[in-house]
Amino acid sequence: MSVKTAKRGRMGQVKVKLLLTNFGDEEAARNGHIKKEAIRRAEVEALVDTGATRLVLPGRVARSLGLGRIARVWVRYANEERARRDLVGVVTLRLMGRVVTAEAIVEPEKDYALLGQIPLEALDLHVDSRGQRLLPTPDSPDAPLSEMQ
Repeated sequence: MSVKTAKRGRMGQVKVKLLLTNFGDEEAARNGHIKKEAIRRAEVEALVDTGATRLVLPGRVARSLGLGRIARVWVRYANEERARRDLVGVVTLRLMGRVVTAEAIVEPEKDYALLGQIPLEALDLHVDSRGQRLLPTPDSPDAPLSEMQ
């Protein structure tokens, strides 16, 4: 499995390129309401942040994708400060040949995204901190494996 999409950042950081599309646009295209070429897309650099819970998008990316606000949510930063931010969605996220749909928190002033634990879990990827890269879970090298009861 190639990990070409992950690159080294500063010590302890893993950065990846995310391919994002507006899920509503994808559904509209599947139903013949818009042309496939009209699906809003973005490529964004993301810092893999195992301390973050969700996908976090810069405001400019959320706007360019046309993502609508679902709710206002509380966030807590590493310095313990809290703020209310928009939760938007739904976005389709593609990384390392894997696909997941997700809601995202909008961070208005950020110029990069954060890839947190929920989308990482859904993509079935984990951080190799020694190699500073993302790797597929050993039990699922080719595609995400979902646990079920």
